[in-house]
Amino acid sequence: MIGVQLLKDSDQTTTSSKKSRRRASRMSVEDDADEDWFPEDIFEAFKELRKRKVFDVSDMYTIADVWGWTWERELRNAPPRRWSQEWEVELAIKVMLKVIELGGTPTIGDCAMILRAAIRAPVPSAFLKILQTTHSLGYAFGSPLYDEIILQCLDLGELDAAIAIVADLETSGITVPDQTLDRLISARQTIDITANDVPS
Repeated sequence: MIGVQLLKDSDQTTTSSKKSRRRASRMSVEDDADEDWFPEDIFEAFKELRKRKVFDVSDMYTIADVWGWTWERELRNAPPRRWSQEWEVELAIKVMLKVIELGGTPTIGDCAMILRAAIRAPVPSAFLKILQTTHSLGYAFGSPLYDEIILQCLDLGELDAAIAIVADLETSGITVPDQTLDRLISARQTIDITANDVPS
């Protein structure tokens, strides 16, 4: 019985809404000459709003400024950045971290490609970040790659980066070859000797 009553109620509301729609359409035809009339098409309505000075695009940007929605305009006004290998490495690291943040897992191949790009650039400051991320995912590279990274840091005079990488390898349980450690220690001693020889 309740279902039948609900069905009857819905029929009555449908017929009354149809009648009200007919009345509204008759009223809209009569009000065509009125100032408040706007076209049904949204683009035409916006054109009409602009023509009547009801809506202005500059007002829209003012509202957008308040809410901070002008990043597209700021992006257009910013001078285009020149491509470089350093920038490519920077973007690759950002993408990798975003993938992890969104719940994805980069493969060891992905990490290796980013690391190889950093070695080619060269960007010693990125080595540690890439290696830490790779190790946190449970991956480990081969010993020759680690040697290449550490030796490149030493060749570029980035002793602190080389020491940080060796420390990260040891905390991750990856053994560093004795030859690499010897070279690192001798580079450290050379810097200490030159620092002591500088007259104060």
